[in-house]
Amino acid sequence: MKSVWRSWFWNIVLGFCTASLAGICTAIAVSKLMPPTDGAGVGVGVGFGLMAIYMWGFAIRALIAGVYIESERVVVRRIARTTKINWTEIERIETGRPTSGPSGAAGVVVPVIKWRRPTDTKTREVTVDILGGYRPGPESLSARAGRELNARLKDHRLKNPQ
Repeated sequence: MKSVWRSWFWNIVLGFCTASLAGICTAIAVSKLMPPTDGAGVGVGVGFGLMAIYMWGFAIRALIAGVYIESERVVVRRIARTTKINWTEIERIETGRPTSGPSGAAGVVVPVIKWRRPTDTKTREVTVDILGGYRPGPESLSARAGRELNARLKDHRLKNPQ
């Protein structure tokens, strides 16, 4: 079984586009700050520099986005947020939820992890839509990841009965 699921094509496309924007922001910041010409130019340079830092981070996150399986937890790494869920906190993994937007109308589904921390009163859920499984059918990346996540959850429960 796999331990990492990524949509490499979309990760690379998003990383490239974001890195391009980050490079433009970096060039503008450097041109305004080296040498500093006036107060307004420095302000613009600092603003574009801050945007460049954010965009470089976004580009790196785009390349590492995906779902990672570790021995004690599932890690769903998105562009702006990482969610770490212990196997013992997972109630169930649903595999038939349609994605939002046009792809859902075409029949594309994504896995949804339903989980609860010991201190929670309500069940939380994480939609594993970062995989970009934008094709319908049982062999999409999202469908395969959902099946394998359920198999891993079953194995973990057999090895660690509560």
